Amino acid sequence: MFNYLESDKLSILNKELRNDSLDLPRKMNVLIYLSSFEKGEVDTWEIINYFLQKQDIYSLYTPKIDGKSLISVKYSNHFTKNKFGILECVGPPSDIIPDIIIMPLLAFDINGNRIGYGGGYYDRYLNSIKKKNKQVLKIGLSFENDTKEHWKVEKHDISLDYVVCSTKVYQTESTI
Repeated sequence: MFNYLESDKLSILNKELRNDSLDLPRKMNVLIYLSSFEKGEVDTWEIINYFLQKQDIYSLYTPKIDGKSLISVKYSNHFTKNKFGILECVGPPSDIIPDIIIMPLLAFDINGNRIGYGGGYYDRYLNSIKKKNKQVLKIGLSFENDTKEHWKVEKHDISLDYVVCSTKVYQTESTI
């Protein structure tokens, strides 16, 4: 179930994202999608610029479609469009497991389940990480969504920890 975080409580999410205030033994790996204006996605370019300015804290990766799989590629300023018209960084696949994944979504329910674009790429990617017993902070970016319903989920569905909208940040009960 989602809880709305008021502005004074946004520090919870801020601490998760800003490990510059934490004593971590290594950089955090962040996987973030390259937003598309044509697809009507929430803009990620300012977030990407933030992470790039903090390269001493974060290593930045982007998703790339490889057959039926989603792989991570080190961020670069060299882009290409894939068969779906989605921007991807040019580069070899990386075997990193991200600490934070920021993904697009079209809608979400009150339990943090997401509807993406229907290809199942993020579901398969998240499940491959789950099999490695890696804890990952999963953040969805969405325009406002007023759903109060529970969706039927399948065993391969993995819920988000947070959904960030233009006016609210929602947190699932599992992260409280």
